[in-house]
Amino acid sequence: MTAQEIRSLGLDEKTEYFRGLLSNLDNSNEADILNVFRLVNSYNSFDDDFFTNEASYISDISEFIDIRMSLEKEISDFSLEMVKWYLSALASCDIRANDDEDSKVDMPMLVYGFFASATIPMMSAMMNSVDMTAIDMAHLYKVKGAFSLLARMFRSHAFVATYLGQF
Repeated sequence: MTAQEIRSLGLDEKTEYFRGLLSNLDNSNEADILNVFRLVNSYNSFDDDFFTNEASYISDISEFIDIRMSLEKEISDFSLEMVKWYLSALASCDIRANDDEDSKVDMPMLVYGFFASATIPMMSAMMNSVDMTAIDMAHLYKVKGAFSLLARMFRSHAFVATYLGQF
């Protein structure tokens, strides 16, 4: 389906579409990833043109709130999964945790795309919003390319912090 076709769906159909997106971590569609990111990362203010952007599946703030409220459990489960992958990426960068016998996994595309847009403060807020006791720290993934992804996130954070420090 195109973004315009999804945008024209009724609220219930659109909610079901997002439910499917939140449960399919292998999704590689950029517009889907952007829309999931916006749905989950709601504490951030929206760009003025977010709802009018042709890639946005959501038409207005009231629809956004309705979808978000309907998918509260799914968003919570998705957030927990994102935190698990984030902690896995951090643990994968520990040289003591990596030996030749560990089998590393590729990060699912939706997770990778989500992290490509994420910030360190956002991930910290997400960690505060989930039940961390639900994550078995002894069974985190060994993630391929974790260092590169985290380095990009930290560079972005440092760039923004430096820029804001100038004012």
